[in-house]
Amino acid sequence: KTSGRGHKGQKARSGGGPRALFEGGQTPLHKRLPKRGFRAHQRKLVALNVGKIQDYITMGRFPPGVGTSADQPMTLRHLVDAGLIKPNQTRKRNGVKLLADGQLTTALHIEIGRASAEAVEAVEAAGGSIITYHFNQRALRQVLGAGVARQYRHARPPVKYQPFYTNWNKRGYLHPALQMRKWLLTEQGKELQEEFESIRKQREDNGKVEEDEKTP
Repeated sequence: KTSGRGHKGQKARSGGGPRALFEGGQTPLHKRLPKRGFRAHQRKLVALNVGKIQDYITMGRFPPGVGTSADQPMTLRHLVDAGLIKPNQTRKRNGVKLLADGQLTTALHIEIGRASAEAVEAVEAAGGSIITYHFNQRALRQVLGAGVARQYRHARPPVKYQPFYTNWNKRGYLHPALQMRKWLLTEQGKELQEEFESIRKQREDNGKVEEDEKTP
């Protein structure tokens, strides 16, 4: 008569029945168990050593002129094109961090996400320069998707990362000294440098003339 379902009730209805892990209304097991630990939301970066960059420079894996001057620094795009890092690996992370393992003998000018203090010292000891930029996911897509000659805009760091990118010891791009250095590489900056140089030469010449007039 009831086909083994019993008389009435939730379990006798078609499509009825409690959900899985239902315990009759009492506090379920997954809520009775205590929580342990936490998940740290840290930036995951791809580690890259200066010695590996030097090996690829020696093998000629970079285009001529890349990283040899501050006007044409080495970027993430050049590192990916040379095969130092994989694009998919870079997109899953938040950029690249430069480390000091190995020996760097070339004067390298590089723009990168982060760098250790030892890496900054190694790059500048070889006669190069380094600037750290903030890269979010959108900025990474622009850098990796753009051509070498195409200009892209750097991402603005969130508030919690601003102390890092305004620190001179970290060579953050928001530091006033690095902002001025970057501006001096533009056409306006070069024109201003030429004007200052001409004024300095004029003052030196005038000083020499006055000294010649004072001598008997």
